[in-house]
Amino acid sequence: MLRVKYMGHFAEESGYGVAARGHALALARADAHVIGVSLLFNGSEFVNVPPRRSGSARLQRLCRRSGAADVALIHMLPPYYPRLRERNVPTIGLSAWETRQLPRPWHEPARVVDEIWVPSAFSVEAFRSATGLPIRVVPHPVAAPPPAAKVFPGVPSDAFVFASVMEWQQRKNPLGLVRAFSRAFQGRRDVVLVMKLGRRLGLDEVRVARAIDRAGVRFGAPPVHVFFADGVSRHVIHRLLRRADAYVSLHRAEGFGLTIAEAMAAGLPTVATGYSGNLEYTDESSGLLVRARMIPAVEDLARQSFFEPGMEWADPSHDDAVDRLRACVDDASLRARVAKRGEARVRAELSLRTVGEKMRKLLPLG
Repeated sequence: MLRVKYMGHFAEESGYGVAARGHALALARADAHVIGVSLLFNGSEFVNVPPRRSGSARLQRLCRRSGAADVALIHMLPPYYPRLRERNVPTIGLSAWETRQLPRPWHEPARVVDEIWVPSAFSVEAFRSATGLPIRVVPHPVAAPPPAAKVFPGVPSDAFVFASVMEWQQRKNPLGLVRAFSRAFQGRRDVVLVMKLGRRLGLDEVRVARAIDRAGVRFGAPPVHVFFADGVSRHVIHRLLRRADAYVSLHRAEGFGLTIAEAMAAGLPTVATGYSGNLEYTDESSGLLVRARMIPAVEDLARQSFFEPGMEWADPSHDDAVDRLRACVDDASLRARVAKRGEARVRAELSLRTVGEKMRKLLPLG
């Protein structure tokens, strides 16, 4: 049996953490002997951090294994690769990026591995041109949230709920979302936007709340509920998705768009920018895609940014977003068709079994 050392942020609730856990479990399901290594960088060194006790029991068992490996996978940002590169063992890096050019500080460390796996065709060229390495597309596996009651704290039981989960950063375009939502449902109280904002990149909650209020404030504006959470359990996200009637992401760029895919797996219709990594699994039949134009990428909301002059990302059309949001609420048949097609596509193309089998075939000695 092929022995695979899999290094990732298994204890984190970030996108990298969720994706790493999914990939490790998918690979184990494909009959690879996975040796899980759950790591956290504390600013100066990597430390072993056991996966959350509330998480998968199988993942916890994988992380208790030890021994030599035939191949190693590093599921982290490229700057960490040199610290974790396995000697005399084929090593693969897993990562993603959100523009057509890779950040310059990533170029050299990314080259220390033998090949790189990215979750979407959108990320291929950035890594290939910067490293010259073989680049493979391996999408993130996505599982549907478990069944749950259609309730969420603070949200009226009879309202139509749009959910959105993001970090507070320009790339996610939170203020653009609030503006489009507020215009789309001006004068209505039966449509609600619930935004989960992560603290991982650093934010001032008071200033954020004021910015959101200014973006949506007007007489008769629809309700916008915001909750701030860093490392919030997947249980809370799953409860939000089960309560929601639709999901919305007016992002400027995504390496994959994991929360969009999770919403689709939950059977929700999605309104999303028609650009970047989410096009791996969304089209006009499986999502309500918003038109966009290209603009310079400028990050001024997050404290940490790898975006550089010359990079571009999308600017979703405000008018088209408004139209798509309204259509999602007003046209029940459209909503049902998109949700059904989206759920079927994600479950077929992004299941643990499908992704695990693809990973197993691409591994050296596979």
